[in-house]
Amino acid sequence: QVFFFDSLMGVYLLSIVVASTVLKFMGDYCTLERKWRSSVICSALGAVFSFSCHGSLLAVAAMSVARFMTCRNMGVSIRKRSAVIVSWCLFVLNLAHAILPILPVPQIQDIFRTDIFFKDVNLTPLFQSNPIDISHLKTIYQALVKAENGGATGDHDDADVYTMLKALQNTTSNPDLFDIEEISYYGNTGLCVHNVFKQQGNYMVYKMIYCGILTLLLGVVVYTYVSIVLEKRKTSRNAGVAEDGNASTSLTLKVMLMVGTQLIGWIPFILTIIILHFMQFHPPQLLFEIFSMVVIPINSFLNPLFYSSLYKTVTTKMWAAWRRFVNKIL
Repeated sequence: QVFFFDSLMGVYLLSIVVASTVLKFMGDYCTLERKWRSSVICSALGAVFSFSCHGSLLAVAAMSVARFMTCRNMGVSIRKRSAVIVSWCLFVLNLAHAILPILPVPQIQDIFRTDIFFKDVNLTPLFQSNPIDISHLKTIYQALVKAENGGATGDHDDADVYTMLKALQNTTSNPDLFDIEEISYYGNTGLCVHNVFKQQGNYMVYKMIYCGILTLLLGVVVYTYVSIVLEKRKTSRNAGVAEDGNASTSLTLKVMLMVGTQLIGWIPFILTIIILHFMQFHPPQLLFEIFSMVVIPINSFLNPLFYSSLYKTVTTKMWAAWRRFVNKIL
């Protein structure tokens, strides 16, 4: 699964390059930007990005727990069936998390939507600008309901955007007057990554849970791998066996790199979410570009080194090259 999720990150990055090239040849991106960000393809790429980066962290955390359990209980082996069941449960949960923000359910869309526009705001006499001001739309809708009910307002505060727009469409003979164009959760920028920096009120619960789960997973990875190193040293001392200094150093270095890359990729992301939340500041597009193209994908690039025999091959060659370099100098 680690290989699968890390490969998906490569698919996302390649797809973004292809999409940017196609958009460049289609004309001026400024005129195409809103159409691209509201497209199904952009939403699909955003789901792939979310599925890949979160799936990779979940798989690494699950693997670290399995190794920790095996290390602490030498006589106990994890059954293959149990590992497969847990892996598939995490797989399904991650897939549901990636797809949830783009489900065509009004209540969900009201939470995760980035923006909603009139296709031609010049045709709508009640609105002067895009994106649609939801509070203004609600005021007009409540006035319309009040007029239809003969002055009785009723309780319509929980009406979703689609219900309010449908009510406006029913007041005119022109069905295209209130046509909309919606930018999903993944369309905040042209890179189509999840808009976790949203400041919307009903989104705050999700944001807190999201940051909490990421922090928990990182804590699991750090705790388990550090414990594995300490347990190995403790076992060697108790057995009265002289510890191989090179092997111990190699294991410690590998664990530091494995844990370090996860922390470097996710801690700045989590801290940025928290800081921007309290600053009430909308991040520039450059911030999305840094996280989506450099910081988060770095784990997908380095994971194959740490979680396969490729790590031993690469480190052996790097050490040999370093020794040759030192010998030439000396």
